[in-house]
Amino acid sequence: MAAKIWEVKEIKNLEGDIVITDPCYLRGDMKVDDWQKFVKDIIEDGGMQSRTFYGDWGCTAYEIPSDCGDIPKNAKVIGHFCADAGMVCVVELGNVLAKNPDFNDWIAKHDTCVTVIKGFKGKVEFLIHTEKRTFKNGTPYDFVELRVRGEGTKDGQPFCFETKQTSM
Repeated sequence: MAAKIWEVKEIKNLEGDIVITDPCYLRGDMKVDDWQKFVKDIIEDGGMQSRTFYGDWGCTAYEIPSDCGDIPKNAKVIGHFCADAGMVCVVELGNVLAKNPDFNDWIAKHDTCVTVIKGFKGKVEFLIHTEKRTFKNGTPYDFVELRVRGEGTKDGQPFCFETKQTSM
């Protein structure tokens, strides 16, 4: 089987504690009339966001070796997150806390909705892979897979991570 070809959709350098989640969760339990503007402000402070290409999803984040090509079967799970607005974002936790000081409390109650990687410094990429598939009735379609990948350091030590959809 040929290796998948991944296209870089977006890339950012981030530093500090980073959060991977659906952007709608950034407001936590806050009552925000215009949550889209609230999230846009946080993303503009240095974060990144993308649609998931599948709608709602559950993802697992793994620690991986640098340049491994794909997530090894024995990769260490470092977190889980989900989306119920068909979006995913990666933001610096400090930027979220500046607008929502109670977000750490929300994370503690909803740890399956968000992955936090503490002490990260490096590049984070949204990667997409598109594959031509066909429905049983013969109709062709594009199956698009999105992953979040980071490479840099964590607390000063070399560190790489990658996410993968693991549930719908």
